[in-house]
Amino acid sequence: MTTTQRTDEHIDLGNLLGRRLRERRRELGLTLADVAAAAGISVGHSSSIEKGTTLPSLHVLARVAHVLNLTLAEVLRASPSTRIVHGRIEAKPGTVRLVGAGSRIQVSYAWQPPGAAPTFPFPLAGDDVFAFVDDGTVEIQVDGVRHDLAKGDSIHCHSPRTVTWTASSEAGAGVVWVSGALRSPG
Repeated sequence: MTTTQRTDEHIDLGNLLGRRLRERRRELGLTLADVAAAAGISVGHSSSIEKGTTLPSLHVLARVAHVLNLTLAEVLRASPSTRIVHGRIEAKPGTVRLVGAGSRIQVSYAWQPPGAAPTFPFPLAGDDVFAFVDDGTVEIQVDGVRHDLAKGDSIHCHSPRTVTWTASSEAGAGVVWVSGALRSPG
């Protein structure tokens, strides 16, 4: 018989839940009393949940999550990120971050009008970079080498030193950018 040990860190569920719920409550500008009243629990119970000294029943946790506009999946996941980010990609100038704070990868959607100055949505940190053209056509320069991409095309660059991009289509272009430890093992 073979046994294996978990090598990941032990997760203190009480503290993890409490921290997530407290951060979200504060983000929404709610008091402990507001959450407790809306969830049908006492302020003391709400406080002990946030402190991590009490694990709520699934029923109570579902009610608290509902008050805080969170899903149970967002509250219970093992990721250290504070919450799942929801958003909508819109074709308007600028860059929108598509992952929450604390994520190990960077994911952004950048839309550029034609003729805008070459840009890159986040600092390069020696990691791989992946780009997917969501709308329009673009010119992406990786370490001085030009690549012309159209809607649906993608490019993966291994630890580039420089990356810039410009919209080459008349209506502008949008690109989903991902950077982080994207290399496959071995």
